[in-house]
Amino acid sequence: MNASAQFVAITLDISLGIQTCLSLIHASDLAREQRDDAAPPPLNVADTESLTRMAMAAARMLSERAQGHIDVLNDMHGSAENGKRKV
Repeated sequence: MNASAQFVAITLDISLGIQTCLSLIHASDLAREQRDDAAPPPLNVADTESLTRMAMAAARMLSERAQGHIDVLNDMHGSAENGKRKV
């Protein structure tokens, strides 16, 4: 696989993971607000905080990888433009 395909695959995996984390966090927060003993939160407060930090770290990692790909593409474009100017 080329670098672009690998990036798209990892973007899919990470975004699905973030979506799962946020869904669990939301469900837990909502259950805590409702205070229904019959439907306790899926996560305790500490686990909710841990998942929040993990989702934030995953989003940061994804944005850093995206920036790396943008930098490579900009460098490639700049090199191509410089080559055209020399001719």
